[in-house]
Amino acid sequence: MPLIVMLEDDAATRTLVSLFVADANLRLKAIADSISANDAPALAWAARALTGATSNVGAVAMQTVCSKLEAEAKAGSVPGK
Repeated sequence: MPLIVMLEDDAATRTLVSLFVADANLRLKAIADSISANDAPALAWAARALTGATSNVGAVAMQTVCSKLEAEAKAGSVPGK
């Protein structure tokens, strides 16, 4: 079912948002864990995964933050370390 059609269906929209929130929580935990471990490659991977998920639901501000975090991690930088 195309996304635009799903958004016209309240039940489908709730399902889509629920799936995103569940997935985002797992990816945010992976980001936090990789920061705690000072693991830039894992951080880059986790940030990239969340970037994709946020782009799928139109969470533009979160997508921008994740993209920046990914770029910093690929450059070897881990926030707070």
